[in-house]
Amino acid sequence: MRYYIRIRIWLCTQLLKMRCAYGLLRPQKTCDENSPVIFRIRIRGSRTNPVPHDDGVDGKSSNSYGNNRHHIPILQAIIEDRIGRRMADLRLLNAQLLEELNM
Repeated sequence: MRYYIRIRIWLCTQLLKMRCAYGLLRPQKTCDENSPVIFRIRIRGSRTNPVPHDDGVDGKSSNSYGNNRHHIPILQAIIEDRIGRRMADLRLLNAQLLEELNM
């Protein structure tokens, strides 16, 4: 199963950053103006500027709530933010994470 997920993720990385998933969600309501549309968005990478890890540790301990504790955004929030920036006229109902590749 993991092999198929990796193949699907690789196929998704070759496509556009944000694309409309063609195919009708509810075919019986195709004539309706308010029928939902599905967009798929690709998120790649982690940090914009990777930090090198040193052997020596200076400063505060890792479990102290000091200056180095940063908020890690949830992937669902990142997805909603990117779709909202590109498609400001649409109303977002839900965002789901399909797969994640941890190598």
